[in-house]
Amino acid sequence: MRLAAVLLLLACAAPGEPPPDECPCAQVADARTGGAVVVRWRVQDARVGRLFARSQCCCAPEELDPASEAARQCPDSGSRCPDAPAWLIEQVRLRVVPLGPGAGVGGRTGPCFISAPCIDAELTTDFCLAAGEYELQLVAPVARLWQPGGASLARFVFDGLQARSPPAMRRRVVPGHIVNLDAIVLGVNEP
Repeated sequence: MRLAAVLLLLACAAPGEPPPDECPCAQVADARTGGAVVVRWRVQDARVGRLFARSQCCCAPEELDPASEAARQCPDSGSRCPDAPAWLIEQVRLRVVPLGPGAGVGGRTGPCFISAPCIDAELTTDFCLAAGEYELQLVAPVARLWQPGGASLARFVFDGLQARSPPAMRRRVVPGHIVNLDAIVLGVNEP
């Protein structure tokens, strides 16, 4: 059901346009009229208290069958990830909420997202945010290991779980400037 809804949303976007919840940054980037945001992140396993290296976005404590989809999704398994339930973050999304008059992305004044692969460990937007006040928050869907019929069929699946992240931060965007959200720690395996 969830997959059908996502496919419907993607089908509704005109060719060359981002999906409905994605900010239309590429179409409006201009340093003379827009500002940008940069954010860096790392992942921490709250259950074992381990802060992972930048770009490590998955962990599977048991050795995965090399032929399984899970092994392709997550190369960090076995001894590199002891003592923690398996998890995977593929995409990190910057949630952009324009506040007040003038704020928005490409004429869009409602909330939208700018996505990046988790392994990038950093997201720098184009200069696409109009001058104004914004609430900015990093969010990340977390997948869990699913083994329906043995190790060879193992794969990571998303079930709506989100990584813990700090609350939204209010920032003023100024044309030609970059707003830094500092280093964000995304928490997985919350007790």
